Amino acid sequence: MSFDNNNKSLKLVDKNIINYYKQKIEKQTLTNNIKTEEIVVKWYQCYLDLIKIYIKNYYGFILLFLIIGILLYYRYTEIKKKKKIIKKMLKKINNNNI
Repeated sequence: MSFDNNNKSLKLVDKNIINYYKQKIEKQTLTNNIKTEEIVVKWYQCYLDLIKIYIKNYYGFILLFLIIGILLYYRYTEIKKKKKIIKKMLKKINNNNI
């Protein structure tokens, strides 16, 4: 039997492991800095996701309300035009009768 008797001093932790954990700690500090910036983006993204889900689930009602709104606006503009025409006609009638 032979034993390997090297005169190397024993190390508690290998250099590769130390470097690995140093890099991991550096990444964590970088990600913490990035996370603070992401928090601002997250609430915006969260609301966008909720809106997308709402539109997917209720697109029929959304289209219905949009169409009703467009038709009501169109009716409003047509009524304004007719009122102008009627006012002009009433002025002509009043001017002719006087």
